[in-house]
Amino acid sequence: MVIASRCPFGQPEEDPFLLLESSLHCRERILQGAVGHPLQRSWIEHPYGEEELTLLKEVLPVLQEWLALVDAIDAELLEQQREREALAAQGVKRHQWEETVNDAKRWLNFRCRLKGTDRGMPPGEQRLRGSGKPTAPG
Repeated sequence: MVIASRCPFGQPEEDPFLLLESSLHCRERILQGAVGHPLQRSWIEHPYGEEELTLLKEVLPVLQEWLALVDAIDAELLEQQREREALAAQGVKRHQWEETVNDAKRWLNFRCRLKGTDRGMPPGEQRLRGSGKPTAPG
């Protein structure tokens, strides 16, 4: 079960799917414990016998399939979340790399201005003296 302090989107007891899973496990235990003897209900005289228990057991596979579908959806959404997080981390790395490249270009441009030359600058990065604007490539 998910620990409450690790759950950023609410408490586990607020998760309807965890409630359904817990409910399914309780139903399974009740029905397994009822093998061979009826289940008495508190507000009716007639207990649940084999016929009623058989009807209740028919619901279990449907609930299990539904929970399996919920698990599959969760897995897909978790994978998408991980991909977004990885892309975001790459975006930060790319941004940091671009800043480093821009810093290097500024430093090279500054050094070239000090020397009075644009030699050594990549095409399209050479500056017109005094204007600060790049020259046309070519």
